[in-house]
Amino acid sequence: VSTQSTGEEIKEKMACELSSLEKELQDEEKRHQLREQEVEKQHDLLARRKLMEREKELQSEMRDANAAEKDAILARYDEDVKKITTLMNSEKDKSRNKLKDQLEARRKKRKQAMMKK
Repeated sequence: VSTQSTGEEIKEKMACELSSLEKELQDEEKRHQLREQEVEKQHDLLARRKLMEREKELQSEMRDANAAEKDAILARYDEDVKKITTLMNSEKDKSRNKLKDQLEARRKKRKQAMMKK
């Protein structure tokens, strides 16, 4: 009878540990999502700041330009906006991928720790 109860105890302990691990993983997922949202906000703020700086430059250039120069200035401005937007999206993607890699590494570590138990 004692071996049967020990077996049951082991099963219960393993189920409890598995449940605990699943909860930890869910918590980690939530933290990851919050970090990802925060990183996106930071990148969006940076992009907005860069675009506003470029817009101020545009206004200054337009004040001092004649009609013929204004077209060229606007064309350069459009190109700069595209470059800034592309660069910021690229940086956002890099950050998102880095966070995903970190999360995956933590998952693997947890799984390895569980295998050792």
